[in-house]
Amino acid sequence: MKFVLENVGPLRRADIELGDITVICGENNTGKTYATCALYGFLKKARQLSSPFEISDAQYSQLFQSGKIAIRYEPEKIVSITADIFSDASREYSGELHDILACSGEALSGASVRAEFSEEDFAPMSKRMNSAIHVSTDLSTVLNINVRRGLINIQLNNREHREPLESEHMRDWISDAVTRIFIKHLFPDSFIASVERTGIEIFRDEISLARDSFLEDMINCGRSGRQMKLPSNYPLSTRDNLKSLLRFKQIRTDHLSPVAMEHPKILTDFADIIGGEYIIDSMMGVRFKPASADISLSITESSSSVRSLLLTGLYIKHIANFGNLLIVDKPEMNLHPNNQRRIARLFARLANAGVRVLITTHSDYILKEFDALVLLKQNAPRAREILEREGYDERELLKPSQIRLYTAEKAQGDHEGGPRCVLSPSPVSNEAGVASRSFDKTIDDMNRLFDEIAWGK
Repeated sequence: MKFVLENVGPLRRADIELGDITVICGENNTGKTYATCALYGFLKKARQLSSPFEISDAQYSQLFQSGKIAIRYEPEKIVSITADIFSDASREYSGELHDILACSGEALSGASVRAEFSEEDFAPMSKRMNSAIHVSTDLSTVLNINVRRGLINIQLNNREHREPLESEHMRDWISDAVTRIFIKHLFPDSFIASVERTGIEIFRDEISLARDSFLEDMINCGRSGRQMKLPSNYPLSTRDNLKSLLRFKQIRTDHLSPVAMEHPKILTDFADIIGGEYIIDSMMGVRFKPASADISLSITESSSSVRSLLLTGLYIKHIANFGNLLIVDKPEMNLHPNNQRRIARLFARLANAGVRVLITTHSDYILKEFDALVLLKQNAPRAREILEREGYDERELLKPSQIRLYTAEKAQGDHEGGPRCVLSPSPVSNEAGVASRSFDKTIDDMNRLFDEIAWGK
């Protein structure tokens, strides 16, 4: 599946296919954050969509006669149905972009975001994917639906409750549930740590106070009969980050995500990077406990690196699930180069555990670390020796096929309204590794400068 973004901010066009790790780099003001936030909003909207999957009268009758049915789905038909669903949804979402990105309509003139599908997108559905239907609070789960190896299997668990199950709504519920299985397969549940994340915890109370004040104004306007338009001062990503912090405050510290429970080394590695751990106090909210001290600090009192990685750390510890997508805008913010390398290795471990990662970055250290993880994946004796000597873990190593690398850069030619940018893919291979031309010229210029200073040439 490919996501196509056109005329989104400075981006003239971007064609993005998600890998286990997706990296977007490029100079400032080339549209990296625009693309990331627009894609996040699209993924979020996609998972809320539903449209009935067709079930024939004969199939529906068979379900109540035998208690189960198996429907063979045709990939080309699923592609057609899915394309129809998202044709209208894409047009609707494109009209909402000014709110998603919190920018003027002029900056998004002609903007569109869409997804393009192929039969291959549905071919990998060999793992069992489930859904269940509860008819009412008086009944337990009465229907189980799963899709596996080309078959949609629907099983009726409570055949004695025929009357509520044979209602006119049940057929629509089943159809929607089947559609949601396919949509959730295509569009991962996403979490974003936006570039504004560093200050969100510090100013959380002030933002909440402003929100409460605004709600009071709305109530007063309603009483007086005046209308008041809800402003969008923050992008969707920032708003969701604030909601996430409020959500984290209600989670027990000992509640671990499925990924953290199955891969505890990821939590250990993250704690080593920040030099401690985040804890949730029911009275004092999220705090940071340094590994070397028997105290806890407010996030405001903590270092800039602790604030910068707060949302990422809380997500990994308390929410991360297999099949998710973690989006981090500029993960290198406030990190020493050594920790930039370590966060790259942590992302690789997450990807290998089953959580996809999308980042935007200006860090050559992060890119070089991904490069090393690809080259070390080779089984040459020298690579094995380096792996052991430098302390790399097998679960951090990456195949070239796992990484999608894109560079945002100015498009060739003149364009009305000033320079426009495109997002271009860069190859990743065992021989060349991971390399972005975005950093090459700057590095070459610096090397040339120092050669001239030191050697006069």
